[in-house]
Amino acid sequence: MTSQAPWAVSPEEIDLEAPIRIEGEMTIYSASACNTRLMAALLRRSGRPAAIDLSRVTEIDTAGLQILLMARRVAAVRGGSVALIDPSPPARELLELCGLQGLIAESGRAESHPTPAVAA
Repeated sequence: MTSQAPWAVSPEEIDLEAPIRIEGEMTIYSASACNTRLMAALLRRSGRPAAIDLSRVTEIDTAGLQILLMARRVAAVRGGSVALIDPSPPARELLELCGLQGLIAESGRAESHPTPAVAA
């Protein structure tokens, strides 16, 4: 019997323009699996802008924040971008606490907040 994880990354398989939705916890306890799923979703969008919908994140710590920052870096290296959209109160609070509220896109489109190029 397998237990269901308290989170899910929901990449839209058919529509690569749809936001990647993260649901549940983004904490040290789920970081490895969440990172694996998020990176797989980003790789399917290689070179394209991607939006990560944080509206259903119930809890996030610095491990979750690290995953989001790594996602931006991976996308930039591959010629794409990542925008964080619609953060839940816990996600917004952590981004603001860390001075990263500028990463929140104004709209649901990834183009509204391009990821700067990152030197490898």
